[in-house]
Amino acid sequence: MKFPLNYYDMLLKARPEIVVNAESDGEDLRHNRHAGPIAVFEDETAPRMMPTLQKYADVIFRNIAKSSGMTVEQVKSLGGGNPEMVRYFESHMDTVGREYHSLVNFTLAGKKVFNFYDGLVQQLANTEMNVAAPYLRLPHSSCMFVLTSREAIEAMYSITREQDHLSEAQYSAPITVFASIFEPEQQTVFRRLTFVVYHADESAVYYETKRSMALIDEWNLEQALHTDWEKIDEDRGSNFVANAPDLADGDTVPDEVFYQDGLLFFRILINAILYISSMHAETREVASPHEGLDEKLKNTKSSLERRDIYREAQKSSRLPYILVGEGVTEVQSEDVANLGDSFRKKLSVRFIVRGHWRKQPYGTGRTERRLQFIQPYLKGPEMADLVNKPYLVR
Repeated sequence: MKFPLNYYDMLLKARPEIVVNAESDGEDLRHNRHAGPIAVFEDETAPRMMPTLQKYADVIFRNIAKSSGMTVEQVKSLGGGNPEMVRYFESHMDTVGREYHSLVNFTLAGKKVFNFYDGLVQQLANTEMNVAAPYLRLPHSSCMFVLTSREAIEAMYSITREQDHLSEAQYSAPITVFASIFEPEQQTVFRRLTFVVYHADESAVYYETKRSMALIDEWNLEQALHTDWEKIDEDRGSNFVANAPDLADGDTVPDEVFYQDGLLFFRILINAILYISSMHAETREVASPHEGLDEKLKNTKSSLERRDIYREAQKSSRLPYILVGEGVTEVQSEDVANLGDSFRKKLSVRFIVRGHWRKQPYGTGRTERRLQFIQPYLKGPEMADLVNKPYLVR
């Protein structure tokens, strides 16, 4: 499985100053043993941020001036007089600000990257989140996920209900996710999980979004997924309400909730976090595909060979990564050959039995618990019609 160029690599080419300055701020915080991730940056925590964003604001002003036929001074003096221009400016500045913020926290946490095998992603898309919110723990305060499976891409575009109209270019582009868990602060009494998602290749950014979820100790992950931030009250979350069923531990979520438009993608991401922290998770550290190519380029004299090395380097990520789920295949069929004839006759369709998480005792006196992944599987006769539930609901 080839590790693709991700959003980090694309930013290195498109907006290198953002990457360099954000990494410098992150490394300074890391050197000073600052706890991360950081929710709000001040001048002392990220001193390079505001000067960098100001430079990109000037670039956006110049782009607006060029496209509108006005001078930069005219664009600035116009201010809020042109709502469309204001939306354009604010949208681009929000994007640049999110990029900087994500990169600082990513660097502060050690720039850890998890690349998920397609077979595992398909299984995670069909797995219950039947655990309490306190079990959700990132291995690092912030990290990056890279996903390339069609299931993940279609699930992401179900957010905007565009999953039936995707191009081959979109299917070929990787999804990059910056995941962070923010610990309780003065404003809240609960942890907060945030995903910043980019779907892009070197030619275009096809989609980007951000979603945050409250991780309240009394909640299950189904409730966290349905976080309604408008219902935080003056008690800072103590009476927080989520639009999700209050399920008992181990209960099954109804299909109409499980496969709801826009939520399946975030189920995949939450289950991905549970998987990498679970028992027997398949992980393998891999060096950056770019490693050694710069040195090889320096020591090669042939212009043709140098050209080939350079092209290879341009297509190789600079990040080392952890390969996740290398040996996990797609949802497997249950062996129905050994089932009784009367039972087999009842199975006129094949359907997916969703996976789930089992709490496995361990430690002194076996009083502690850690999660074990119980994989989903297909049930029913081999020749029966397959009911593929995730794609019945659009």
